[in-house]
Amino acid sequence: MPGELDHAKIRNSIQGLKEFYSGIIALALYESIRGVAEIPNVLRTVQFLFFLLAFCTTLAPFYHGLMRYFDDSYLSEGTKPEPASFMVDYFLFCVLGGLLIWLGAMFGTSFNPDYFIRVYAALLFMDIIWAVMSHFLVHTFHRVKKWVVLNFIVLVGLALLWAVSHPFQGYQITVFLIVAPVRSIVDYGWNWDMYFPRVQAKEAVAV
Repeated sequence: MPGELDHAKIRNSIQGLKEFYSGIIALALYESIRGVAEIPNVLRTVQFLFFLLAFCTTLAPFYHGLMRYFDDSYLSEGTKPEPASFMVDYFLFCVLGGLLIWLGAMFGTSFNPDYFIRVYAALLFMDIIWAVMSHFLVHTFHRVKKWVVLNFIVLVGLALLWAVSHPFQGYQITVFLIVAPVRSIVDYGWNWDMYFPRVQAKEAVAV
């Protein structure tokens, strides 16, 4: 009918957004590696290496999860992406990608643990905002609600650490360096079937 949206072409634009986001993740990883290369005798800086571990374990589910979100919400058969949801996702993914690059760019000779943790908290907060908005835009909150719960729990924990004393230092940094990787491990464990979907019954029969 006249005026109807060409969802196939919109999906092509979304495929381009996936590639754009992949480039952002690659840049964030590059920035972290560049920062590590600046540190002489980096293997002796144990805390620095644990921060790198925290960053890499955060980068993986953020990239993997958003790729799966694109596939399920926009690119799966039968989906009809709308311009409003695409534009909002584009804006929020740029913010999330910018925060990830920001985290990666912090690595180097002037690395600041307190600064890193605060930007990490901002990343989780923006991820919650995006997940909640996805409920109103593409009605996929059931797919991302576990991210909201997990990020909220971690944010509350960081806020409590901040309330005890700030800037973050000493045992607070140690707690963060444990919590950040564990958050990603719990994320994968809790959302395993989302990250690695199984073949549906009808598809299995067809095969």
